[in-house]
Amino acid sequence: KLISVNFLKKILQDLNQKDADFEKTLAEDLLLVKEADVRGTPTYFLNGKKTSAKSLIFASNIAL
Repeated sequence: KLISVNFLKKILQDLNQKDADFEKTLAEDLLLVKEADVRGTPTYFLNGKKTSAKSLIFASNIAL
């Protein structure tokens, strides 16, 4: 069975929309990263403040 041109156009439109949605989400995430001063992963925050902890265990010990 052959695929119609209209079907292919619909697929292309859907892909373009999903790309646009992804780009918007990515741009929003990048703004949050800059605002939070995240420079790498993992970055730990305790009570909304960035810590210098290098591991989740160390970060939880700081909180105690």
